[in-house]
Amino acid sequence: MTTASDVYSLGALLYELLTEKRPCSVEDPSPAAMIRAICEIEPVKPSSASPRQRTWNHIVW
Repeated sequence: MTTASDVYSLGALLYELLTEKRPCSVEDPSPAAMIRAICEIEPVKPSSASPRQRTWNHIVW
């Protein structure tokens, strides 16, 4: 564990709080599938995930 993992976790938590959705979701809950999704799938911008959050784009993204 490094500072980078803490920063990523904070970002994922804030994303979920703002959009009420997870930054990446996978159907297979295995650790390998989750790691692959985190590394390969670009999260949707908060304004696209939750239209009422458009004002947060300039802060978060």
